[in-house]
Formats: sequence, structure tokens, C-alpha cells
Amino acid sequence: MTGEQTRMLWALVYLVGFAATNFFVQQGFSETFAWAIWIVVILISTWSIGKSWGKKMPDSVMMAWRAATGVFVVLSVAILTGYVQAPMSAILAVYFLTFGAARFATGHEMKMSQATAFGLTNIAFGLLVTSWFPDNYFLAAAILLGIPMLLMNWKMK
Repeated sequence: MTGEQTRMLWALVYLVGFAATNFFVQQGFSETFAWAIWIVVILISTWSIGKSWGKKMPDSVMMAWRAATGVFVVLSVAILTGYVQAPMSAILAVYFLTFGAARFATGHEMKMSQATAFGLTNIAFGLLVTSWFPDNYFLAAAILLGIPMLLMNWKMK
């Protein structure tokens, strides 16, 4: 599987997966359990997408992604376990802020304007998602993350 195919596959996983998660949570499925699953999916996708880039990634970009992943995991687990009192939608905000910063750094370092713009957009979504979509934030994630990832991967070809 090529790098473009890998990134497109994960964009579809985010789009369909977050939309399905929204449906199941609305039907009574546990948000905590849903996020525990999504944290694992996000870690696997980050690793897989990183591998799809191969040796093209500079060390500074790899360090940004490692830092973003570490911060995301620590804060997400703290919210999931109740150590940090925040709504579950805050995990999505943390995702958008940390990985948006990593996407911005990637775009800036590698001179990829689409990745830079996507990173800035993710940061803006991170600041607004908990107030704009308090009840349907999984659906917001499908729309705000899955669709732009699909478009960005399609336009990068």
C-alpha cells in the first residue's frame, strides 16, 4: 500500500468511525469506552501514517509528532480517568490542538502549504469544538477531521 493510499484509508476510518461512534454514543454506548478505543485507533493511525512517509520526514518533524502524541496520550488518559475534571469533548479538543500543532509544524518545515493550513484549521477547531458541538462532538470530528483529511490527501496527489 502506498503512502497516499494509507493516508486516504485513515481519513476514511476517521470519517466513518467518528460518525458511527456518534450514533452509538447517542444510543447509550459509553463515551469513556468509546474514547478508550479511539485513543488506540489514533495511536495506530499516527504510527501508520508516519511509516507511510518513510525517510522523507526530517528529525524535527518526527520530534514534533512524538511530542504531540505524548501530550495527547497523557491528557486524554487524565481526562478519561477523571484525574482532570473536563467533559469528554475536551479529548477531541486536545486532539485537534496537539495534532494540529504537529501538522502545522510539518507543513512549515517541509514547505507544504496544505498541511500548514490544515494544522491551523485543526488548532482553531480545538479551540471551538467543545463550545460549538457539546453533544455531537463525535459527528463534528467526522466532519471536521475526516472530510478535510480526505480532501487534503486527494489534493496532494
